[in-house]
Amino acid sequence: MRVLIGAATLLASSMALGDVALRIGDDSLALHLDGGMGAEASTQLGLVHNDDTDSTLVTGGLFVNGKRDGISGRVGGKAFYADWDDSGYGVALGGELAVPFNSDFSMVAGLYYSPDMLSFSDADGYEEWFVKFNFHIFENALLSAGYSSVEIDVDGRRDVELEDGLFLGMSLRF
Repeated sequence: MRVLIGAATLLASSMALGDVALRIGDDSLALHLDGGMGAEASTQLGLVHNDDTDSTLVTGGLFVNGKRDGISGRVGGKAFYADWDDSGYGVALGGELAVPFNSDFSMVAGLYYSPDMLSFSDADGYEEWFVKFNFHIFENALLSAGYSSVEIDVDGRRDVELEDGLFLGMSLRF
């Protein structure tokens, strides 16, 4: 746990705050702080809490950013620590793609995965995916709606679902 807190502190001190995003689901609440490290790299700190399962997930990610034919994205990894009746941690690899439809609407999809060999303690794996549609209110504010699934595989027991359903969100860029 000390290593995770130290890594989160180091990550937070190296990032310039860019976006603050809040996502509200039926039983879950998520907060993400995205930061830039220049045009080609970004960081993310995340917190997800599920009231139904009384579980919490903390993530810290490091990504490379890119753009190709109007589609932007990022690829990298995120360290995670999850706390439920037990706890587990690991590293998930993946990325996100953003497709603009016009200046007001866009779609973003993401996928992160951690197999058993990158998951430790009581976690045997991590799967996260989402699809969201964004409506850009201003250049620095957007509303989103989508579907998100975040699941921790647990050895010999039922998996822990932190998110699994529709959500509404808001993102502010600073």
